[in-house]
This record gives sequence, structure tokens and C-alpha cells, in this order.
Amino acid sequence: MQDEVQRSKHTAFDLSLGPLTAPISVMAPKLVLQRARLLFLAGWFASAVVAFAQQGPRLEVVASNETAPAGGTVQIKLSFASPRGILNGRLAINLDPAFFGDVASVAVFSANGDATGEADLQGRRISLRFSSPSAGIGRIAGLPVAVVNVPILAGARPGTMSTVIADSSVTWKDDQGVDNTIQVRSGVVTVGGALSMKRLTPMGDILPAGTILTIEGAGFVPATTAEIEGAATAVIFLENPTTLKITLSGPAVLTGKRLRLRNPDGSTVDHFLSQPGAPVWQLPAWLPATFAPLLPLQVSNGWSGPGGFGVAGTSRSLAILVQNPSPGPVDVTFRGIGLRSIVISRTTRVVEGGQTAVFDVLDLFSSAFSSTISANVPIRVASVRFDPTAGVGLTLATPSPAPVASVSVDPFELTVAWQIGTPDPEPIPLRVCSFGEAFDYIVQVTTKAGGPWLSAPPGGRSLLTTTACPFTGPSPLALPVQLTPGGLGPGTYSGSLVLTPAGGSVVSRTVPVTLIVSQQPQISVASTLFNFNYEVGTPSAPPPATIQVNTNGSPAPFTVEAVYESGMAWFTAAPTSATAPAGITATANPSGLAIGNYAGQITIRGPANQTTVRVTMSVFTRVFETKLGTSPEIVRFSWRQGSPVPESVRVSVGPILFFPCPSRFRRIRRPETGYPRFTSKDQACLASASALTQPAWPTAYIADRLRYAPRIRISLPIRRSCRWS
Repeated sequence: MQDEVQRSKHTAFDLSLGPLTAPISVMAPKLVLQRARLLFLAGWFASAVVAFAQQGPRLEVVASNETAPAGGTVQIKLSFASPRGILNGRLAINLDPAFFGDVASVAVFSANGDATGEADLQGRRISLRFSSPSAGIGRIAGLPVAVVNVPILAGARPGTMSTVIADSSVTWKDDQGVDNTIQVRSGVVTVGGALSMKRLTPMGDILPAGTILTIEGAGFVPATTAEIEGAATAVIFLENPTTLKITLSGPAVLTGKRLRLRNPDGSTVDHFLSQPGAPVWQLPAWLPATFAPLLPLQVSNGWSGPGGFGVAGTSRSLAILVQNPSPGPVDVTFRGIGLRSIVISRTTRVVEGGQTAVFDVLDLFSSAFSSTISANVPIRVASVRFDPTAGVGLTLATPSPAPVASVSVDPFELTVAWQIGTPDPEPIPLRVCSFGEAFDYIVQVTTKAGGPWLSAPPGGRSLLTTTACPFTGPSPLALPVQLTPGGLGPGTYSGSLVLTPAGGSVVSRTVPVTLIVSQQPQISVASTLFNFNYEVGTPSAPPPATIQVNTNGSPAPFTVEAVYESGMAWFTAAPTSATAPAGITATANPSGLAIGNYAGQITIRGPANQTTVRVTMSVFTRVFETKLGTSPEIVRFSWRQGSPVPESVRVSVGPILFFPCPSRFRRIRRPETGYPRFTSKDQACLASASALTQPAWPTAYIADRLRYAPRIRISLPIRRSCRWS
């Protein structure tokens, strides 16, 4: 009995025993088959678990069940079974061509109104791609992820049903950055009833109180009610069985709101409002005719957009998309921005109410680096890119303030000295321009004391132009500033000119004006800075400089004094006294000076004021020192015990060139090719330094000058090191 029990135990559980009895031998093949099945199922289950883990979390998208009459419009809603914030995703929807007509419009919703994307509408097939920077898609319970508005064929028989098939071949990224696998639960559309909704107009941005809304659909009766979630409505007027009108009692934004229609028989229709399927017109040839943009709620009068620079001559295409959500036409102005933020082109186009227009960037501004888009009413703007390898992509433009007109002036401030008893000063030309496009400006004049001694064309308007900026010479658009100080006593008077662009968003420019009134004449100089350059070994000193001293009235005696900030008395100023108007001659004497920079100033004192002129000199040389150096800079050997001896390295020995340079440089490193990037403005030094840079030397740098003149050095000291391992 014990043997039988032992045999039974082995037969059931152990296939690795030694010699077996006959009964065991008969049952063994069955056990092998059963165990093989168990192993297969276990392996399949483990593979399924791993595959499921790799797929990530699953999200269920539910297509709604709807009922609508034949010939009416149905809205298919796609929602999450439970709320989840989504950053981006894709969805494909296939509708039965024997049941539905062509899709009328598609919309995507988000909690913050920032959902955007593009749809490819090919009859009854929709390919949808969308995103939300705030991950607001699917976040609010009761608000669909997307809706599809599509008509039912007029010949469809009541009671006929069609299944809505949707799928997503890619994962959807949620607000945590996790990729989610999408599972779509199909919905069913049934032909039946009489009530349906097609569209509501106008939509717009913020609709004011009193706006009359027109609802188009079918099956309306005198007792039909209409409720808009979050909006107060007043009078409901039935125009006919397909048109119903209601009035807003207060301002409202309707996009994303649910409209519920109800008939006395209890039938209801829920319709989530969206911007109507605005016709896209003026499509570039490269953009597919089936392209349908999905734009967010955000509107603005001003946007920053792309430019056409770098697009021409490539396989890529770029366009600007403008949507006008208002019922009336809008003027849209496109400005191409070039270097220095200068407006290089300006084009104005009209976009009709409720329309979406696409403009090829190369037709607007092919050479612009960027653009601004502005309108007289709020609009929506996006850029559309097409790449043969990536297809069509839609990118939101950046809202920006409306174009700001600003004025640039030269000089930035005015200071005038006037001697009592002399004629009024001559008009001072104030050159005015804009770095943007041309516009008008208005001048306002104010004085703090002394009455109206300052004047400009009162209320004058002059056209500004970008050609006057930067200031490179006399400008024909100079604004004459007139000072009439007659009757003023000695003292200092302040005033200002305020230049304000006419209309639009503006930035005013204020030009301070100072008037100095004195009994005695005031002196002034034409230039307050002179510079000398001297190369060591040059047989002659730098040529002298002449400084003109003027007076604002009667002749004025003055004295001259030379002050040295560094070095010995390396320059002189003569004469030491004179009567303005007169000239002063500054003469440099570099004899005995070391290489370096020297500075000083000339002080000129008149009867009522004094002024200074700064004088500098740079002393340099082109003489080089030569020493020996090596290349490469460092030689490293690595050798493991028992391995062959490392190969020898060739070291080149050559001259190191030193170039004394008087300017203060920062340390830099030469790129692999080309000359070093020097920061000094000393052209003589730079020219010599460039001549020394040889491509054969991999490193060149300039040391900081501390107590010695900096040098351009090309040196490669050799080092040897061994690493034992």
C-alpha cells in the first residue's frame, strides 16, 4: 500500500524519478502534455503582462449616442470616461458614407480655451491632431475632448443606425508627461425624431448684451426652448421651423458652452458651441484643400509672427493663418521686420467676417526675419508649416501689443547759452526719425518758467521715415526749434519738447531743453575729445590738433591750461590765453614715452563758464621678440606593463613671436581656423596681430595687462607624463 501511495505521488508530481513501474509509464505522456500546456499559458500570461506594462496607462474615449432626423445635423461628442488633462494627441474617425454626408466642422475644447491643432477632412474621414499647452483637454467633466458636426443623408430611413468608429494609433501625453494608450468606445447614431441643430451665429469673442443669436436646425416649434450654459438669454422668437432667434441678456463668451434645445414632446438636443467651420480661402498651392485649422479661443489685436527669411529656395513652406471671429470684415496689416527691427514691408489685406484666410509668407515678406500682424478688431493668428517629410503643422503665433510707434531724436537734449543784449539764437535743427515705419507725430512745447521762450511748429505734424535712422547726415525732416529769450533775466531756464506719434499705441519722446541766460558771454568748443596715435620709431610726432573756441555773444577772453592724468608733460596747448572766437593748438610730444596709453585734458576758462577737452594718445610698436617654442603643447604617453613601447611623437620646434600691444585686452582663445577675436579698437595693433596668427599653431591668446604691456603669444611648451596602470 505504501508503494502504491509512493507511485501515485510520483505519477502526479514528479517526472524526474528513476525507473518507473508500468502504470507510471502509461500516464507519463499525458502529464508531459499537461505540463507543456501549463508552461505555455504561463509564458503567454507573462508576455501579456510585460506588453501591457510597456503600453502604459489606458484612457477610454467614449463616442456619444445621438439621435437626429434624416437631413438634419448631428453632433458626435468624444469624451473621456473620467477626466484627465491631456497635452497632445491624435484621433482618426471613419463615418459610414451610406449614412452621413461630408463633415461640416470639427472642434477641440480645453479647460483654458488654448486647444489648437489641425484636421484633415476627407469627406466622412477625419484625421485630427491637437494639443493644449496647459494640458486642459479632457480636464473638465462634461466638456468633450472633441466634437464632429456632420449631416445625416436626407434619404436615411427612420430607425436606421450607424456606428461611429474612432481610433488612435499613437499615445496621448497627459499633464504628467506620461504616454497613455487610447481605447475608443464606439457610439451609435440613430435616425429619428424631428429636432436637430446645425449652427449658431454669430459666435465671436465676447458678445455684448442685446446680441441676437440665430439658431439654425430643424423641428423647431413655437414652444421650443433654448438654454445656453453660463449665459442669460431673454426673448425667444421662432422665425420658421428651421430658424430660431434668441437675445442675450448680458455679455457672454459662447465657445465651449452647451446649448440645449427642448421641444414640448420631451425631445432634447445638446450641442456644444464652437467657432463655425469658417471657410478657409486663399489657400497656397502647397496646402492640402482638406486642411481645417483648429484655433484656440484667444484673440488679440496684435500678434508676433514668422518671417520668410530662410524659407525661399527650400522644400519647406510657411504661411500665416488669420481667423476673423467677428461678423464684419477686418483690416489685417502685415509688417515684415528686418535688421535693427526696421519695418521693411507693409501689406494690408481684408478678411471677411467669420472667414479664415491663409497667406503665403513669401507673398507678404520674403526677406523679413519676423513679422507683426495687427487688426482693428481682435483676431486669431497661427503659422502653418509644411515639410515634405513631416507634413502640415500648425503653430500658434504669440500675442503681442499693437505695434508701438516711437520717435528717435538727435540730439537727445538741447542746451543753449544766450548773452543778454545779443540777437536771439538761430533755430536749432532737431532731427527726428523712426526705426520702424513712417508715421505722423505731434509736438507739444512746455516751459517751467519765463513764459513762452521755447517754440516749435505748434501742433505741427511731420511725416517720419525710417530712412533718416540712423543719423548719418543732415536730415530733411529736421524739426526747427526756436528760442526767443528776449526779456529774460540772468539764470537757467528749463523746458521740453514732447514728440508723440499720432494715433495708435504710442511711446512719446521728451527732449529736455536748457537755456542759460547771462550778462557775460559764454564760451564753448566744437569737440570735447581728441586722440593721438604714435608708433615707436616713427621719425615725426603726430600732427597737431586744432580746437575752436566760440562765444555765444560778444567776444570773450579765456585762458588755457593743460592737465596730465598719466606720464610726463607729453602734450602742450597754445596759446595759454586768447579772446573767443579763436583756436587752440594741441601738440603731442611722445619722445621718451613707453608703450602704453596716456590721457590728459585741456581746461578752458571764460568770463562766465569753463569747458574741458579730453586728450589721449596711444604709443605702440611693431617690433617683435623671437623665442623658441614647441608643438604640440603637451605630449602624453600611456603604457601598460608587458605591452609594446608607445610610438614616438614628433615635436616641432619653432619661434614664438611676441607683439607688445598698448591696449587692454581680455584673454581669448583662437578658433581652429581664422584670426583671434580681439576686443580692442586699436586698429594698428589688430592689423599686426592678424599678420602673426599662423594656422599651424593651434593656440593663440592675449594676456591681461597688469603692470606690463599685454602680448599676443603663440607658444606651445612641451611636457611629458606617464600613466601607469
